[in-house]
Amino acid sequence: MVRRDDIDLIDVSTPNATHRDIVEAAATEGKHVFCEKPLAVTVAQAEEMLAAVQWAGVKHMVCFNFRFVPAIALAKRFIDEGRLGRVYHFRAVWLQNWLVDCNAPLRWRLRRELAGSGAHGDLNSHFIRFGSVPGGRNRPSGGHVGNLHPGAAGGTRGKTSFTLSRRGGAGGRG
Repeated sequence: MVRRDDIDLIDVSTPNATHRDIVEAAATEGKHVFCEKPLAVTVAQAEEMLAAVQWAGVKHMVCFNFRFVPAIALAKRFIDEGRLGRVYHFRAVWLQNWLVDCNAPLRWRLRRELAGSGAHGDLNSHFIRFGSVPGGRNRPSGGHVGNLHPGAAGGTRGKTSFTLSRRGGAGGRG
C-alpha cells in the first residue's frame, strides 16, 4: 500500500507493536503519516520513527482523537477564552468494565508485547494531552501502575493513576 502512487498519507491504526515498521516504510516511500497513539511500544522505537519521518521530510502527527470530542473541545475553548479563570486542577476518569472480567479474551491491546504501556499509554495519554492547556508544560510528579489480574500471563489488564504538576500551579489527576 505504501508504494501506491495514488496514496499520499498513511493512517496507522494497527496494534502498537506494528507502528514502527509501517511508519518507517511509509516515510521511506515519501508518504505523510498519521499514527494512532501510543506511538510506539518503546521510547527507542518512537525516536527511530521520528528520525525516519524527519529524514524523509514528510508531515507526521500522533492521533489524539479525544480532542475533537465536543465536551472536551468546549472545555478547551472555555479555558482558552479565560471563562473558567485560572485552572489549578482537573480530574479525569475513564470508566469501562470490559477489562475486569478475567475470563474475557486477552486481546492485542491487553498483551504487553503488542500494546506496550497498557492502559497508561492507551487511555491516560488522552488525559495528559487534555492537561496540556495554556499556562505551562506538564511535569509528572507521581504515579502508580497496577494489574487488575496479576495472574494473567503477559497481560496488561491494568489500572493506572498519575498526578501532573504544571508550571504556574495547575495540576491534574487521572
